[in-house]
Amino acid sequence: MDEIKIHQAIKLLKAIIPHIDEMISYIEDCGGWLPLKEELIENIINHQLDQWATFYQDEKRLKALSALMFFDENELIDIDDPCQLRSNLHQDLLEYLESDESFSMPTQEEQKAIAKGLQSADEEELQAFSKEVCIFIWGSLASLFNYLSLMVHGRSMCQLVTAAISGDDEAFYKAVQIDRTILTLPYFRSRLLKAQLGNDPSFLSALSYRLRNPIIRGKIRYRTLWIAFAILDDEGLLKLPHERLMDICQEIGVYGKQFGIEDVGHLSKRLSEYRRVQAN
Repeated sequence: MDEIKIHQAIKLLKAIIPHIDEMISYIEDCGGWLPLKEELIENIINHQLDQWATFYQDEKRLKALSALMFFDENELIDIDDPCQLRSNLHQDLLEYLESDESFSMPTQEEQKAIAKGLQSADEEELQAFSKEVCIFIWGSLASLFNYLSLMVHGRSMCQLVTAAISGDDEAFYKAVQIDRTILTLPYFRSRLLKAQLGNDPSFLSALSYRLRNPIIRGKIRYRTLWIAFAILDDEGLLKLPHERLMDICQEIGVYGKQFGIEDVGHLSKRLSEYRRVQAN
């Protein structure tokens, strides 16, 4: 395994885990759901920003969406190598997360200044600002749901959507549980319509069950460790030898009694539990 890739992943994990952990903690506190502020919901509906699910149909597009959160479009034109794109994204993401202003909410004064600035902005400036907001909303939610899908089902949203389109109804149900907006995708709409008009009660019953279920059921016992596992899984590193994985867990700070890892044996047990939960 490329040690450079592992080193980059470790830096990414250190920077991003606290923020993802906070978001999932919020979901847990809300009974497994992700309730957004009413103002944001209205903006998403009024401006038709509920299109992030389209990126699940192509993993490269999903990664490009994430990249657009941190790169100027012109910087992406000359990047043909997906590995190089991922490497550059890691570095830029780390710099963003490690900066003093990372994820800080604007003060009331700053909000007023933004509003005043938008009032005097021309059409081109307003379009550019709207595009940045759109990219941020799409990238944030699509990435969050993708990690949650790995944690809950053991497959990314891209994998579930691909399987569903290939005729796997179980993948269809699981994907809907994580992100209901995929019902706006053409295949998902047509499959639902076919079930309704064709009188397919078993499909509708199974879908209804997933719709009634929250994104996650109950609190995740080793949530922070599970997030680390999901990111390592997404990076293709979760199959590393357990001794090496334990070194990584120690380095990123998810090692110790509170995380359920005190030696290689504990790590093996936690990995088995992680996989077992995903298989349900």
